[in-house]
Amino acid sequence: MKVPTVLTFVAAACVIVVLAVLQANGFSLLGVKPNLALVGIAVLAFFIENILLYLFFVVLAGFILKFAPGFQPELLFFLSIGVLIGIIGRYFPWHALFSSLLTIVFGTLLFYLVFAVQLIGSMVFIKEVLLNMAVGTIVFAFFLNIWDNTENSRHYTK
Repeated sequence: MKVPTVLTFVAAACVIVVLAVLQANGFSLLGVKPNLALVGIAVLAFFIENILLYLFFVVLAGFILKFAPGFQPELLFFLSIGVLIGIIGRYFPWHALFSSLLTIVFGTLLFYLVFAVQLIGSMVFIKEVLLNMAVGTIVFAFFLNIWDNTENSRHYTK
């Protein structure tokens, strides 16, 4: 198992922090608030071998998203989805870009199934899925460039 270099760790932390802060501050594009933290976590799952390090990033994103006292079911659900994506994504046999996009769609669908089932199939849902996938592709390309120049990722060449 490869240990991330300082550069890859810092790059991953910066991306997760920026995406989570943007989401926490209500970033919106085309009238839709994408789930940027979920996108970052879903893509990162395909670049980090160490599950504990991956869980650190999931918790970091969750901490930024819901820095408020009291129980928040959305936070617990976000953390659960992050862990689930990190586990099931490791078993997808396809290229990591396709697999990460699939986990983004899966995670977005799960959020809507639990918190806004009436919006599934609406333009809001479709726009969010497409926007999440577009952001995911950009984040994947960024991570691919960083990891490719410093170390091999978990399996991005599959």
